[in-house]
Amino acid sequence: MSFTDILTRGLIANGGTVQYVIGVIVTAIVAYAAGNANFALIFGCDGESPKFLRVVAFACDIVVGIVAVFVGVLFMPADGFGCLAAVFCLIGHARPLWTRRRTGRCTDVLFGVMAALNPPVCLFILLIYIVTVSLSHYRALGAVVAACLFPIGHALVPFSMFVSSVGDVRSLVNYLMCRIAPIGIAFAVAFIYRDSINRMLRGTEPKTGAKTNNY
Repeated sequence: MSFTDILTRGLIANGGTVQYVIGVIVTAIVAYAAGNANFALIFGCDGESPKFLRVVAFACDIVVGIVAVFVGVLFMPADGFGCLAAVFCLIGHARPLWTRRRTGRCTDVLFGVMAALNPPVCLFILLIYIVTVSLSHYRALGAVVAACLFPIGHALVPFSMFVSSVGDVRSLVNYLMCRIAPIGIAFAVAFIYRDSINRMLRGTEPKTGAKTNNY
């Protein structure tokens, strides 16, 4: 049997696994690209922008997060892909390729991906976010608290809209992504807001209502 025959039979036997790996790569790329649709930047929103414009931008960015999660499961009907897409969407939103300007903000997309992945937990965390921001007047603090609570809530209150159709080792990979990716969301948000965290520690972070691009 030639090397070509062995390679061909191996690819056929593991075709599902190869497609799964390709799906992971494509999901990450597409989700990052989706996150680049940063409407707060596109509309040029800041603290002095009309409230209606800021609300529209916020709503559009929430939709971006929801769409990114559903794009992930288009490649594989499994929750793990949705969680993976969420992480890369957040990164793409805060670090878009089409501009050198780094927003350092992702609250809107964060709630979009949480709403798509686990609506009940998202609603509970939204209440905590509102209370945190109301008491501290720091939107960045509210976002970091929300992101850190999500993997805990997602683990304690499982929610699945997507039934995995894969088997064998791929089911294990999907399970691990469902557990690890939410933690990745928390780390990604903490990293994105690292400058705001440092400013809060120094007491120089602008509070709610001040002129800022804190979206």
